[in-house]
Amino acid sequence: MAATARAILGGLLVVAALAGCGASGAPAPGVGAERECGRDGGIWRDGVCSMTGAGGGY
Repeated sequence: MAATARAILGGLLVVAALAGCGASGAPAPGVGAERECGRDGGIWRDGVCSMTGAGGGY
């Protein structure tokens, strides 16, 4: 009986720990790239940065 209760408690602790990791609020991996694309004058479409215009004139 004690072993069963210990196993159930251990399982609940693992589930609680995993649920806490998912709610950390970390941004998605592509968010930084999307922001950088916008800063450089591009448009983010379907996971790819498309640069607008004919050139930068550098």
